[in-house]
Amino acid sequence: MKWFDVFQIIDEGNSTLSKELKSYIKDENMAESKNFTYTDLTVLKNITGTIRKMDEVLDGIKEYYEAKIGTLSKESARSTGLKDERYSTYQGFDHPASHFFSISFGFRLENEIWVGSRVYISTAAKYKKTDAYLKLFKRVLKSWEIEEFDNCVTIYDHKPIAQFILEEEEQVPAMVDFLKQGVDKLETLKKINQKIFK
Repeated sequence: MKWFDVFQIIDEGNSTLSKELKSYIKDENMAESKNFTYTDLTVLKNITGTIRKMDEVLDGIKEYYEAKIGTLSKESARSTGLKDERYSTYQGFDHPASHFFSISFGFRLENEIWVGSRVYISTAAKYKKTDAYLKLFKRVLKSWEIEEFDNCVTIYDHKPIAQFILEEEEQVPAMVDFLKQGVDKLETLKKINQKIFK
């Protein structure tokens, strides 16, 4: 018996504990069958073309970002995030005992697929300036959404890919322009504090 089988047999009639187990199985990505489906075959057939399009978007922002902020990750680093349902380019700013945050641009491959900009700020106790950075990011990026977790805060601005498909004839340039707006927003932080991206 596999975890997928356990996930399938737990329903509303089961106990609260069983339902919690079902939720845990899903959170740990064990709820899907390990067998191939026809949908998988269709996806596999189109995956290289899809990645090429995502790369075109990320390559379209690279030079713009690097002229204004700093150096983004290598192209080879993008695929390492696929296991966590993302495909992105990023830059990290790690100052031990002071602060750690990173900026990323790319795709979130969740139930709905999004493209956008995201700032990750660690709230680990060893980073002493976290609160100051959080206040600054929240003040400058006030139109962005915020999610707080046990050990970090993420501040992000994203749009569903479906919105670009519906509204834009040329989707890739429109996505690049949207990400450039995120860079422009982040650049205002640099004007407030020259050292923020060092």
